[in-house]
Amino acid sequence: MRGLVATEMIAQPTKETSTALAACHQAIHATGTALLGRAQQHGNAPARIGIADLLMLTNAIAWASEQTPPTLSSSTASSL
Repeated sequence: MRGLVATEMIAQPTKETSTALAACHQAIHATGTALLGRAQQHGNAPARIGIADLLMLTNAIAWASEQTPPTLSSSTASSL
């Protein structure tokens, strides 16, 4: 795991990790919640989706893109 996925995994705030990285995670969570709320108000995102769902989806996409073989063309990768 690299990139966004690894960062999110170590950024989860716990009793033991009250660090700048945890603060970054909290800022991403707060900002994402506000943006998602606006999208939901304008009908651009389903009301049943929460920020945890959106972050899991984002992490899944990031992880999948990190697994893309270097030989895969950029046009093929972007169409996935």
